Amino acid sequence: MRFIFVGGSARSGTSLVQKLLVSHSAIAGGPEFDHTATLFRTYRDMTVPWRLARQSYYYDAAGLADSFKRFYEGFFTGVAARKPGAAFVSEKTPSNLAVAETLLTLWPDAVFVTVVRDGRDVLLSHQDVNRRYRQLGERNPEPDTLLNVCRYWNASAEQYFALASRPELRDRVHLVEFEKLVSDPEPELQRLFRFLGLNVEERQHHPETITEHETGVALEGAYFTEQLYRQPFNPGKTGRWRKEMKPAERLLSTFLMRDNLRRFGYHD
Repeated sequence: MRFIFVGGSARSGTSLVQKLLVSHSAIAGGPEFDHTATLFRTYRDMTVPWRLARQSYYYDAAGLADSFKRFYEGFFTGVAARKPGAAFVSEKTPSNLAVAETLLTLWPDAVFVTVVRDGRDVLLSHQDVNRRYRQLGERNPEPDTLLNVCRYWNASAEQYFALASRPELRDRVHLVEFEKLVSDPEPELQRLFRFLGLNVEERQHHPETITEHETGVALEGAYFTEQLYRQPFNPGKTGRWRKEMKPAERLLSTFLMRDNLRRFGYHD
C-alpha cells in the first residue's frame, strides 16, 4: 500500500488538498483518520533503545515495525477497495506532520504533502469555527484561543522545516502554499501532481464539484459547512487578517508567529 500522507496546521487548507487528491482517478482516500499521530507516537515510544531492550521478550525492532504497518494498513483496505487500481491511498489528518519522519521511514515509498497558510488567517478560521459553534447553540469541544493557535501553528512550521532539512527525506516531501493554490490554481496543481508522478485531471480544476459523499467527509455545521465545502477555489480566503482582525490580535499574533511567518515568506 503506497501512502500519501497529508498534514499541516489545522485550518490551513489540508481538507482542500485532500479533496483534490482523492478526486483523482489514481488516488483513493477518505476523511480524517484521526489516530495516525497517536499510533505512531506510541510506536516511537516503543522503539526507544532502552525500552526495546527491556521488552525484548515481546518484540524486536523489525517485528514491531512490521506489526504496526500491518495493523495500520488494515484500516485502509476498504478505502483502497473503493477505487480498484489506484496507485496511492491518501490519508489526511493535520497532526500527521508530527510523526511524518516516522511514517516516511516505515513506508519507504510513501510521500508527505504539507500544507501551509498564513498563521493569521489560520487564526481567523479557528475563530470562524468557534462562532459557528455558538450559532448552533453548541460549545466547541476544543476551543482555540489565540495563544493556542499560534503555538500550534509554530509547532507545525517547525516540524515541516525539520522534515524538509533531512537530506534523505526532502525529495519525498512537498509543500503546498494555500495562498498560491486558491489564487492561481494551475501552477500549484501541476507542481503537486508532478511530484506524485501523475497528470492533473479535469476534476482537480473544479473542487466545487467534488462532494462530501465522494470523500466521506461529514458536514458537521461547524468545521465543515455545505457552503464552505462546495465552493470553488476562493482567493478571498487569503489575507483576511489585514481587514478583519482586531488591531491588538493582529499585533500579538504577528509577534508570536513572526519568525516562522518570515521563513515561509509571509509579510508582517
